[in-house]
Amino acid sequence: MRAADPTLWAREQRQRLVSHDIQYMALARLRWDIAFGDTAGCLARLDAEIQHANASGRQRRLLVLRLLRALALQRTGDVPAALALMAAAMQFTAQEGFMRLVLDEGPAMGALVQRFQAVHESAAARDPLLSDYLQRLLQAFGPLPSEAESLTERPRGALDPLTRKELVALQLLVEGYSNNAMAERLFVSKSTVRTHLRSINMKLGAHSRTQAVAIARKLGLIT
Repeated sequence: MRAADPTLWAREQRQRLVSHDIQYMALARLRWDIAFGDTAGCLARLDAEIQHANASGRQRRLLVLRLLRALALQRTGDVPAALALMAAAMQFTAQEGFMRLVLDEGPAMGALVQRFQAVHESAAARDPLLSDYLQRLLQAFGPLPSEAESLTERPRGALDPLTRKELVALQLLVEGYSNNAMAERLFVSKSTVRTHLRSINMKLGAHSRTQAVAIARKLGLIT
């Protein structure tokens, strides 16, 4: 498939096509892995992309990458760092009036904006411009599921059943196995392990390893 050809994207980097400023293969893979794969493993790749975007003066790309980094930080449990990064990003987007760049990241980003707004509105000195922007942004997102709702127990029949290997992978995840160690234990490649983990997240409606474990425990899939 030409879209996955690295030489094609290397050529695009030299051309600096506006249409690919925030839509390119590496960014698509980061979005996928943040949502369904090894979220913590995305942070180093995000840092490299951020450094490159900053050095090449791609401001819109830089903003999107910082938003994705904040989302990845939240999903790995580092909420203070996520909110600190959101503070800088939201100040910039409010001043520039950007809406679509934030909205395009979907409900997960909306939930993070909602969380940031709660912190911002409780601060002693609020920025009226930022407050108005956050309100308009959340109105544009529409109804958002809360973090608690995403962890509530759902009927077993509503879920696609996990395969035997996925259940084993889930149990190894609980026991703290790394991807490499899981691959050795299951006698499969690291790529296959990542596929299992993505499938587990998708079937459970989870966005991170931690959330997948929490949901699986509530559903009685693991002890």
